[in-house]
Amino acid sequence: MASKIVCDAAVLTPENAVCTIGRVLNNALYHRRPVYLALPMDYANAKITAGNCRIAQRRESDSQPLQAAVDQAAALLNNSPHTVAIAGYLLRRLNLCKNAEKFLVQHQFP
Repeated sequence: MASKIVCDAAVLTPENAVCTIGRVLNNALYHRRPVYLALPMDYANAKITAGNCRIAQRRESDSQPLQAAVDQAAALLNNSPHTVAIAGYLLRRLNLCKNAEKFLVQHQFP
């Protein structure tokens, strides 16, 4: 059931904690969705080991598809006689409300 809500989930152990926490948090930042980490009670005071894992770097957007999407959206907006912006919850989640308002005023959206 949680898989419908979260973008990643893991059960932590002393052996996997370092690698797993990094992976799960990176996924939370990338997907901007909740994650689920379980820490079993019998491991709460256990010492962890670093192990041999590569902590994944934060992923960036692929610039070519991103530019194609921006170009397509701009073309649709520029060729439309009537435009309207419907702001969604992601603006608040991504802390972009002021940027969106500035954009709408600058481009004279109704």
